[in-house]
Amino acid sequence: MANALQLRYIRNRRAFFFPLPQPPWENQSDTILELHHQMSEKQLEQAGAIPFRQGTGGWEFLIITSRKGNWIFPKGVIGADESPREAALKECAEEAGISGTIVGEAVGSYPDRRRKRPCSVEMFLLRYEDEVIWKEQDSRQRHWCGFDEASELLRKEPVRELLARALELLELDRAES
Repeated sequence: MANALQLRYIRNRRAFFFPLPQPPWENQSDTILELHHQMSEKQLEQAGAIPFRQGTGGWEFLIITSRKGNWIFPKGVIGADESPREAALKECAEEAGISGTIVGEAVGSYPDRRRKRPCSVEMFLLRYEDEVIWKEQDSRQRHWCGFDEASELLRKEPVRELLARALELLELDRAES
């Protein structure tokens, strides 16, 4: 019986089987197919920031709306030629219209998905300095608020946990100063 990769040619009531040429990856399945699988499953790396400033009532945090309307912190994919810190600064300018300084090491990271692909988002504290030209002003809202309000508005639990960690770091720094 012929396998699925053979053609059958019937002539004079006799069946002749001709093997199809093998695809170039047939003998290299361990390399090409594995590479394809790795590329499709490779985790995207993102970076973002938790913008903060000292308000009259305490620490204030800037949250923005996603394209779907959920409240989030600015974040985005880390470009091939940029560091996570540079990506976080860029996303703050593009998505939130602010500039600032990254303070300390990363607050932490959380798992997420982008276009159905798994990603890891590394978050930094960003000390607010100024407003800049806002590339995504027409598609996003921004809102300065205290910790409690931000915690209520942020939808994802891992993001709320990073906000709590950010507040701890800010309070610890203020206590040491």
